[in-house]
Amino acid sequence: MASSKHPVGYRPQPDSRTEQKTTDPKRLLRRLFMLGSTALGLGAAIYLTLHPEVMNDLLGKLEAESDRRADETMARLMAERDESQEPDHVGNWIAGHLERGDRAQAMQVAVENDPIWVRRLLEEQGVSPNLRLSLEGSESWSTPLGEAAKHGFADSVSFLLRADADVNAVDSSGWTALHAAAFFGHSEVVGLLLAAGADPALVTGDGLTALDLARSREHGEIVVILDGA
Repeated sequence: MASSKHPVGYRPQPDSRTEQKTTDPKRLLRRLFMLGSTALGLGAAIYLTLHPEVMNDLLGKLEAESDRRADETMARLMAERDESQEPDHVGNWIAGHLERGDRAQAMQVAVENDPIWVRRLLEEQGVSPNLRLSLEGSESWSTPLGEAAKHGFADSVSFLLRADADVNAVDSSGWTALHAAAFFGHSEVVGLLLAAGADPALVTGDGLTALDLARSREHGEIVVILDGA
C-alpha cells in the first residue's frame, strides 16, 4: 500500500491533556494515571507537596516526552513492517476489504488485530473513526473506539481519539468505549478515555454506569479511578 502523511481533509484531534490545564485534583490524577502506575505513585506524592500549577507544568513535559517516544516507536515499527519479508496476513486481509470498498470491515479487522493498521487506515486511507461496525452473525453493531477499548488496545484507542473519534458514541446496546474498557478491566484505556472527555455518568441500555460495570467485575483499580471521576 502506498504511504502518505495524511489524506486530504485529515485533521488530528487536539491533545486534550496538554491543551486544558486544570487545578482540579481529579483531572490531574487522571493525567498522571495515563503516564503509568510508576508515574502515578510519584506524581501523587509530588501533588501533595507542590502547587497544582507546578504539577501542570511537570505533567506537560512528561506527556510531551511520552508522546514523542510513542510516535518514534510507532514510526520504527511501521518502517520495520514495510521492510520485513514476512507476510503481513492482517494487512492482506485488510487490503482485500478495501479493494471491495468495505471500509468498515477493514477497520473491524484492524481494531481487533493491529494498531499499526488502525493508524494507516485513519491517516493513509482517510477511513472515518466513527464508522458503524456490524457484528458478524447478528444485527448488533459497535464502533471502532468501542472495539479497541474492549480489547484493551491503548495505541489504537489513542490513534482513534486523535482522529476525532466520538469518545461518547454508543453501540447497539448503549455501551460507550468507557463502559467496555471498565467491564473488561483495561485501566490504561479507561484513563485515556476519561482524559479525552468520556462521560462516566452515561448508562448502558441496562442502566449501568462504567463504575457499576467495573464493580461487577471487581476491577478495583478502575473502581478507584471512576469513583473519583
